[in-house]
Amino acid sequence: MSETFRLLIAAVAVVSVAYLVNQFPPLKGSVSKAALAISRRSNISPAISMGIIYFALAALAVGGTLLASGMTSSSAPTSSGSPSPSKSVVIPGNGSLTVEPKQGPAGTSVFVSAQGFAANETVRIEIFNGARIKDFQGPYIVTDARANPGGEISIEATIPDELCCPTGSVRVRATGKMSKTTAESSFTLT
Repeated sequence: MSETFRLLIAAVAVVSVAYLVNQFPPLKGSVSKAALAISRRSNISPAISMGIIYFALAALAVGGTLLASGMTSSSAPTSSGSPSPSKSVVIPGNGSLTVEPKQGPAGTSVFVSAQGFAANETVRIEIFNGARIKDFQGPYIVTDARANPGGEISIEATIPDELCCPTGSVRVRATGKMSKTTAESSFTLT
């Protein structure tokens, strides 16, 4: 981002904050009291103190907006205009998981990919009972995997040979050990 563009954003933010503060009398009163207190302690004029407060509020607003939109200094365009690499931030909760292929006999090697976990956490991959499976003694712990800094895993696993019942299905679940985030998909036995 060019320096001129950054200054323009800062100026617009300061003016916007000043306008919004002046629209809400209780907030305007609080900001005025704070500006007077700053000016008394630092021997600067109340107008300059007010400008400092507006600038600080604008910086918080712009910074919060950039964080919420995912744009940080590491993801801002470089001088060449292309984005620089950035780290994704994942808020743990409900993840997503895919299994490829989605069906096959017991003993099939599958590719499991999942996302939504905490950065670098251990993620346990398990197989649970699904539809039309009898006498299943699961869960089977297939493997543990380490999530990357973006909270994603990609591993190859095997559907256990012990599973029976063609035309049944099992649930493949990934659970983050720290975040307790879970993601689940199904695999159909053929």
